[in-house]
Amino acid sequence: MSTPLTALLSINDAVNAAHGVDFLTASERDLLNRRTCIKQQHNFIAGRWVLKNLLMQDMGGFFLDWSILPSATGAPQAFLHGELCAAGVSISHSRTMVLAGLNHAGALGVDIEEIRPRARLNNLADLVAHIATTAELNWWHTQAQPLAAFYQLWCAKEAVGKLRGTGLTSATLRTESLIDINRTQWRTADGICITHSTTAQHMCAVATHGA
Repeated sequence: MSTPLTALLSINDAVNAAHGVDFLTASERDLLNRRTCIKQQHNFIAGRWVLKNLLMQDMGGFFLDWSILPSATGAPQAFLHGELCAAGVSISHSRTMVLAGLNHAGALGVDIEEIRPRARLNNLADLVAHIATTAELNWWHTQAQPLAAFYQLWCAKEAVGKLRGTGLTSATLRTESLIDINRTQWRTADGICITHSTTAQHMCAVATHGA
């Protein structure tokens, strides 16, 4: 099974590198024009710029050969010369960064969150309890860095929700544990595997169907 590819870049750097919107197809520009907020426009441009570069580096083609368009659920899909690409793609934004993922083996979901302090630990505990199962809550209480552990759990659930097309609002994500009994691997009962990576300020998660 091929390993998913990811690319991470600051939103500002991506927007500056794009030098406008000429790299977007007509369909993508139409989607962009529906966004009236500058922040949403920058997120859109940055996500397409980073993902298209990832696609071109791995599969060839040029910017206008690729279109990143939403599916019926809103998840991004990659089209090459107008034909739907079999590889799965996903995009996520934090306040300042954009993360894009590409998976030749099928669907994937990615999520990135800025690891930012909460006003009080009690508030953080309430947030964890809202999204976590009993097993996950017990795991969280054992972690030496509760803030990072919260984002580790949050990103995992977001990534799984994106892969499934359900989002974090799915009741399933609040009733199934993503940590196995040995707490050594993150995966769902139906075989979705989650891997994490961190930077100095961000937590990232990638969810794919396991072997």
